[in-house]
Amino acid sequence: MGSVLRGGRSGHVMSVFVCGLDVHNGSTYVTILHQNGKIVNQTRTRDERVLSCLCHFNVSRVAMESSNQVTSLYRKLESEGCSVVLSHPKKTRCIAEAKIKSDRVDSKAIAELARLDALPLAYMPDKEICMLREQVRRRAFLIRERVKIRVKLRVKIKSAHKKMGFCGRYLQFRQNYLA
Repeated sequence: MGSVLRGGRSGHVMSVFVCGLDVHNGSTYVTILHQNGKIVNQTRTRDERVLSCLCHFNVSRVAMESSNQVTSLYRKLESEGCSVVLSHPKKTRCIAEAKIKSDRVDSKAIAELARLDALPLAYMPDKEICMLREQVRRRAFLIRERVKIRVKLRVKIKSAHKKMGFCGRYLQFRQNYLA
């Protein structure tokens, strides 16, 4: 029912269904379109059940709008062998400029753009690059925290030395140590 033979020597079986996902925190709205543009299924489901929903229809391409919530779902679908694409949220104008904003309309628009191959794509780095980026972010955060602590210590030492009447070489040594 859901597959057609693609022309060529390989005889590769390609599905005639395309899926658009509107992903939120904990739930996803799924729209599955036939190759001719007719809606086959529209439903809201939890993120864990998206894959089982897609397996019923043998979807050839899954499209979703890029956001903070899509990373885990993207990785899960990709590991299961789905062809997943991300749309660039600012360049997907038909969704942003729609007068009626709902999950149903957004997921249908994403599926329609994926069906027409007119989806402005966004980049999703692989796991290794994501891990390296997280390390760089964490290191930068720790450096900022270290600088804050050094500044606070420097101020406290100066104020303590002024109260106690210390000055001179010891204060200079402590300041150089904290620099």
